[in-house]
Amino acid sequence: MTYHRIVNGVRVDLTPQEVAALEAEWAANAPTLGQLRLRKLDALAAKRWEKEAGGIVFNGMTVATDAVSQTKIIGAVVGAQMDPQSTIQWKMADGSFSTLDATAVLAMAMAVRAHVQACFDNEAEIRVLIQAAGTKEELDAIDIDAGWPSNV
Repeated sequence: MTYHRIVNGVRVDLTPQEVAALEAEWAANAPTLGQLRLRKLDALAAKRWEKEAGGIVFNGMTVATDAVSQTKIIGAVVGAQMDPQSTIQWKMADGSFSTLDATAVLAMAMAVRAHVQACFDNEAEIRVLIQAAGTKEELDAIDIDAGWPSNV
């Protein structure tokens, strides 16, 4: 590969000595395997959150699964347990409302819980691979986009 610089608007090829100096500088500043691993782990955690919060389809309804929605679902579960005869109007991720009885609230909550757990399970499996990678090439070969549960 030929490297060059621009001098007074003219392209000038670098000498072999200049190329060697640049390559040495690049090698000295290259991230370590540990730094690359941390970057990949950060990207993995971000991917897990994206998938966790991406919502699910439950009985044909789009259900939000972000942290706020998970908290509201917990509240609905408590209400359903306290009053098994109750029904509620639940706002779905697409803005529509559905009438849910206590049994449906509990089933929806279990579906959300299963989705969230599947996201954490996949993150844990990929994390083990990242931590075990012994080279940059092994680390690069790990696909953090694989194995996630479906979203809406």
